[in-house]
Amino acid sequence: MKAKVLVVDDEYAFAQFARMLLEGLGHEVEVCIDGEEAVAQAKAGRPGLILMDLHVGACDGAELIRRLKAEPETKAIPILVCSMSRTRSEVEKAVSLGAAGFVPKPVSTESLRAGLDSALGGSR
Repeated sequence: MKAKVLVVDDEYAFAQFARMLLEGLGHEVEVCIDGEEAVAQAKAGRPGLILMDLHVGACDGAELIRRLKAEPETKAIPILVCSMSRTRSEVEKAVSLGAAGFVPKPVSTESLRAGLDSALGGSR
């Protein structure tokens, strides 16, 4: 299933790598580097999925998920967390707040595809 994906990550190299992988899978991709920009872009662009890190500059990922799920325009958009953080508590917190899944960094094409398929399939 092809989608418009908003990548939220403050690491430029990863954001470009994710863009390359996602476009290679046929998705349309937008990138932003901070939480405020992510909320604004999600409201304006209505992506089919948000792929986000748990640590985006000064923005706490859990707070960003909370904000996105609280906004009427963005609450139905599936969020796939992609992060170096592998602590069970952070992953469980993200999922409890509404994230559709978790893909650990470093990410592979296979793990990203599986996460996307799961998140997008679960949102329809």
